[in-house]
Amino acid sequence: MKTIKIILTLTSMLTFIGMINVSAQLVLDGSLSADDMVLELLGPGIDYTNAVTNCPDVASGSFSNGGSTNIGVDAGILLTSGDISNAPGPNDQADASGNNNGAGDPDLDSYVGGETLDACVLEFDFVPNGDQVSFNYVFASEEYEEFFCTEFNDVFAFLVSGPNPGGGAYVNENIALVPGTTTPVAINNVGPFDCLGVDNSGEYNNNDGGTTIQYDGFINVFTATIATVPCVTYHIKLAIADRADRVLDSGVFLEKGSFVSSQITASLDVTD
Repeated sequence: MKTIKIILTLTSMLTFIGMINVSAQLVLDGSLSADDMVLELLGPGIDYTNAVTNCPDVASGSFSNGGSTNIGVDAGILLTSGDISNAPGPNDQADASGNNNGAGDPDLDSYVGGETLDACVLEFDFVPNGDQVSFNYVFASEEYEEFFCTEFNDVFAFLVSGPNPGGGAYVNENIALVPGTTTPVAINNVGPFDCLGVDNSGEYNNNDGGTTIQYDGFINVFTATIATVPCVTYHIKLAIADRADRVLDSGVFLEKGSFVSSQITASLDVTD
């Protein structure tokens, strides 16, 4: 009888441990259409049309249960330069990679000064209700830390086109920037130490040995922001790609419901 009790106790403990491991994992869905992903991302004050993706089948989708991880966002969409299935932890691979044999993106080429590969792009038109649009995101990569400050400078951008309330127009204006700067977010611009005079190490998290995310490193939660003219149409292109080779995945997590527009309030004073 005592032996039976011990076996039941050990079985219960193993089951409980298994439940903990499962609960601390991202839950992924790679079956989403372009419209599904935009709807996952949008919050109040935004209308959208013409959603299009140009991604390999395995490179994009939605994620949830992020609150049980150390990535900093609970749910949303994930765009990668490889395979979304490589995102969940633990960090037990030195070279988690999804080679999709895909083309790069010419707009991203211009930001890194060379050819990009395995690009994943989501783009759509939107109409903001207010005078500003913003959303939250986290960039992560397997290129950290071994290939930091090298030519393997994986990159992404959020490119906006439309009327500039300050005059003229935005033409592929990149709003994926290090906060308080005009520096685009990329491997070599946000990492563990200074790279070619750029030091944003305070915005970087080393994930070596992490239990919940596979990527070797990731940035803090950043907010992309742009001033807008209310009630007119803009276009946004969300793009990520490998640089110099097709291995070692990078991904950008975009927070669910965070793509919002500021609200315009009006008051009317009437004098008899």
